[in-house]
Amino acid sequence: MEERKTTGILGPTLKQTYKQIKESRIEAMLEDAEMKYRREIEDVCAKIRQCDRDMEDTILDMLPSNAGQGINPSAFDADRLKNTRISTLIIRRENSVKLGILVNDYETLFGHYAELEKVRQYLPVEWKSNIMEG
Repeated sequence: MEERKTTGILGPTLKQTYKQIKESRIEAMLEDAEMKYRREIEDVCAKIRQCDRDMEDTILDMLPSNAGQGINPSAFDADRLKNTRISTLIIRRENSVKLGILVNDYETLFGHYAELEKVRQYLPVEWKSNIMEG
């Protein structure tokens, strides 16, 4: 059984490689890098949430604007529905894969991603953490 990773590799690597740099400077570098990763993870999650909203909107866009109106079957554009939804699903999938890569790399560099439960729903189904559950 693998040992649980509690810290990432970036800090120790910087400390070992750049022994002449003050500890406070290395900590600042780590903080900056971690903040960039966290922001990107948040941004990608927001893009995925937008895709989910766009999927709902695609169906609503196909309905008449007046709830009292009946749906005219000849006005229904199945191709538009399909193309819009497929495009949105592809964008969502690409962002989901990107999110998985970001979280795995975050865990490699910095250790356990504390906000994992918030983003887990947006990760690809096949995603596996670099951090061993223990």
